[in-house]
Amino acid sequence: MKYGMIQQGMWMLFQSSFRKQLSILHITDEKAKKEIMIAAHHKYREIILMIEPFGKEDVLLANILSASAFAAIYLSLPAEHRLVPVKNAAAFPETEACETLVSGKYTMKELSDFYEYSMNGNFVMKQYLKRSCFSKRYWQTQKRQAEKSQKSTNPYSWKYSFYPGKSGQHFDALFSHCGIWYLMQKLGIPEVTPAMCRYDYGMTKYSDAVFTRKGTLAGGAELCDCHYDKKQNTSST
Repeated sequence: MKYGMIQQGMWMLFQSSFRKQLSILHITDEKAKKEIMIAAHHKYREIILMIEPFGKEDVLLANILSASAFAAIYLSLPAEHRLVPVKNAAAFPETEACETLVSGKYTMKELSDFYEYSMNGNFVMKQYLKRSCFSKRYWQTQKRQAEKSQKSTNPYSWKYSFYPGKSGQHFDALFSHCGIWYLMQKLGIPEVTPAMCRYDYGMTKYSDAVFTRKGTLAGGAELCDCHYDKKQNTSST
């Protein structure tokens, strides 16, 4: 993939929030933060160049770019700070069970919080997340995108199916391939994938949806079974 305007823009858009949230990872010195982000910018470019170009059947470009930024920052941290898989773990569920499969200075919750707060702390992203997940337009977009994804042959993209609920109050998105899971394995850091998987919950905090899931590809499941229910209006009359 070329390091073009979209890729550069993604880094520029989120770099300040990523830098700010490094405090969650116990990095509070501003000079250290600056050095990490400079190194991460170079690493981000390297990662982008290794990703296969996205074609017309490939979907969720922003997702792979934000994951690349997260991975670049993680790989720019002191090596002794990183997670280490134990017991030759090959799958990493996003549940608390994942905590027993890794060791290191950081907990999975800290890495999850770092990613979520970095993404949601950005004003543009926060406004984007306030969109309705239950509008006719959103469902039409999801249907088209899901159908298109089935033709993708790019391992850094996604394949999924979209199942709208008849009541209009819920829908499912079932992912059979995840570009982030593939990228993290190629980078040799599959153990950090749940930190990004958990962001699906964080993304719906500002929307009109409640997100639930039973399993993920990174956790050893056959599918990422993403379920969305419409939030109920709890305001009193």
